[in-house]
Amino acid sequence: MVELALEKGITWLDTADKYGDGESEELLGKCIDGRRNDEVFVITKVGLTANGRDGSPAHIRKSIDNSLMRLNREYVDGYLLHWPDPKVPIEDSWDALREIKESGKARFIGLSNVTVEEIDICHSAYPIDIVQLPYSLFCSRESRCVIRRCKELGIFVMAYGVLAHGLLTPKYANDEDVSLPRDWRSGMRMFGSEFVRFREASRQLQTVAKEHGVSLPRAAIQWTLYNEAPVDCAVVGWRTSSHLLESIGSGKVGPENIARLIKTMERVIEELPDGCYRTNFP
Repeated sequence: MVELALEKGITWLDTADKYGDGESEELLGKCIDGRRNDEVFVITKVGLTANGRDGSPAHIRKSIDNSLMRLNREYVDGYLLHWPDPKVPIEDSWDALREIKESGKARFIGLSNVTVEEIDICHSAYPIDIVQLPYSLFCSRESRCVIRRCKELGIFVMAYGVLAHGLLTPKYANDEDVSLPRDWRSGMRMFGSEFVRFREASRQLQTVAKEHGVSLPRAAIQWTLYNEAPVDCAVVGWRTSSHLLESIGSGKVGPENIARLIKTMERVIEELPDGCYRTNFP
């Protein structure tokens, strides 16, 4: 999968030490072994453990070394706090990340899943390079405030969940009998009490995408990059090569048609509540 992504020009690779309890980093390290540092841009994250969140400076300092060992690299391009730890002042976690950057173990540092207030606290102490947040056609209202603040401060913004954790794919748009997921997504409004509404919206969006000559995943990605509050980078996770190819697609929406595509898609979702509301946080 990684080889195919690199063949297609996808060189930003995102992981975290929590994914598979380090197995994701190990696998990625093997896949990029032998590649020059300038051929790939590797981002990993710290702060989630089997016991919940841990943003303590000691944990962060220890974790970077473990991540570098698993990735088989001297440094990572991006190192982010995965989730703020309510038990630790975020400025303390941020100071540990500053130390890591200044030591040369990370080229850029950042935060994930943070509020505007948390961004202001950290950025006033030391410049934030990257912020990663949940953002999609179905999850945008709260994130737009964060995106706008990042743009004001000159912070690079990455979006994850751009396919609404599967809802903006043919799996949910086409399958009448698809079952609700029984994982961490179950606490999200779009996979809970409002699932039927969101699935119907997904079907309508697929029709819009086809009318513009692109797949639903590609249209959803285009929205995150070109709507009125765009991000700089869309993070997409693929399980199969066909999913990857479907997302990058062969169809293209010309500049003159992107605004029309976005406007049409936004009309479909204008009456929907924000689907990212969650009752279960890690």
